[in-house]
Amino acid sequence: MSESTKPPPSNAKRVLGIVGGVIVVSLLGWIFLRKPIQWSTWIHDARTDREARKRLREETDPALVSTLESALADTDRPRDTRAIVGQLLIEKENRAIVERALTASSLDLRTVAIEVLARESFFQKQYADDPAYRVHETLLEWLKDGSRTDRVRAIAVLPVVYPYDRKMPDEVRSAVRAMLSAPGPTIRHNAAASLAGYRDCDSARAIVEMAAKEDDAEAKLRLMQIVVQQFWDAGGDACRAAMSEDAVKALVVRGLAHQGAGDVNNDSNRAVRTGAMLLLSRHPDWAKESADTMRAILDSKVHEVERRQALDTLASAGDAKTLGRIPAFFHDASGGVRSSAAKAVGDDKPSGVLGLSQHAIIALLSGYFSAESDVKGYEARLRLAYSTIRQKAGVWVGLPEPLRTKGGSMNEIAEPIHKLLTTGSFEGTTRAQVAEALFRWLATEEKLSADEIEAAVKARAEFWSKAFAGDASGAKKVYESAVGSKPDLWIYEKGFLMAKGAI
Repeated sequence: MSESTKPPPSNAKRVLGIVGGVIVVSLLGWIFLRKPIQWSTWIHDARTDREARKRLREETDPALVSTLESALADTDRPRDTRAIVGQLLIEKENRAIVERALTASSLDLRTVAIEVLARESFFQKQYADDPAYRVHETLLEWLKDGSRTDRVRAIAVLPVVYPYDRKMPDEVRSAVRAMLSAPGPTIRHNAAASLAGYRDCDSARAIVEMAAKEDDAEAKLRLMQIVVQQFWDAGGDACRAAMSEDAVKALVVRGLAHQGAGDVNNDSNRAVRTGAMLLLSRHPDWAKESADTMRAILDSKVHEVERRQALDTLASAGDAKTLGRIPAFFHDASGGVRSSAAKAVGDDKPSGVLGLSQHAIIALLSGYFSAESDVKGYEARLRLAYSTIRQKAGVWVGLPEPLRTKGGSMNEIAEPIHKLLTTGSFEGTTRAQVAEALFRWLATEEKLSADEIEAAVKARAEFWSKAFAGDASGAKKVYESAVGSKPDLWIYEKGFLMAKGAI
């Protein structure tokens, strides 16, 4: 049969040929494109996936370098991803690619290169001081470009190029000052922090005025801290002279009164008020002027973090109304507030800020160590309380020998104390027995006779029996009958009655 008379191939054969061709093409595509696709996936995940970064580091195919170079310049990728890519190029001994990016026509690419290379210890000498790399030009252009959303990163690079102990160029300082009125709160408080870092006292007044109008919770907190800590406290006479103390105090008072949008008790809003109180704790005279506000916080039902800071600040300021109620805070509903009360007492000295005698301090700490229920959360504070008692007593009161006379370090009895607190006993010695021993020892220190000690121990047991039963009035009668001329011995019990409003 001649060629011209052969029948055409069947449809089945034609389809089979097409399918076969597609398979071959797909197979070849998979072979040649598998790695680039895989690399792209790793680069995409590098910002959040440690394993992806590890795979990129370990990949030895030289073709990966061009993929990384493309990713470095890819503005569609997240900024953090591009910075990681730049670091990977350096780790893979392709620093020259990142160095070339410093001189690129694209401002965006140059800024990424600066951010990556600024992490190097030799950045100043090798790059910033070399005009060929355009670091100063790029940084200034970056700072002044209000359309960019990444200018906080430029602020972070500033001290690398212009160390804080040197003067920042006037045009750079002007660019940073201009950011004080930028739309975003983050850029505003970062610009203020930068100026404070350079002790730019001429900007202090403007920052105070800006802070007085700030409503964003985070920015309000940061600006308040910058003004007080960096300008007022650490800025020296020049910075203090540039501001009004009343204006600075007003910022803190404003922070203390902060409510904010949404839930008043959310973390951000709470952080502003707590931050204001922490600043007030370092300025007792200012704190006294806001004592009423902080007492209201302490007496409220807000989060214990806020109440604890209120207690700490009022105590450090010597607020008489708060100090008179210190014993009551050992019986607060919040374990955190009880811990703060124990800290305030443990940190004080006899006849110190709190006005307590040595025996009153020991009695309160003994009561705390004996009765605190939140052991898991505050075991460290309980240990400190017991250590303070040991310093006064010279022995670990209530523990059996040879533990009783062990050295003064808590480390030497750490395990027994841990078991005593967490399980209620250690090798036959119970926490209740230690509590009674502490009370007896302090009664001896108060010069009670043997008979008086036994009567006091009996009265104490009766007091707490009624207290635990919810009979505050009955407990009060026991207290009034037993206290006599030894109020320090009974100050922990007095605190319970104060907390219940019985006295």
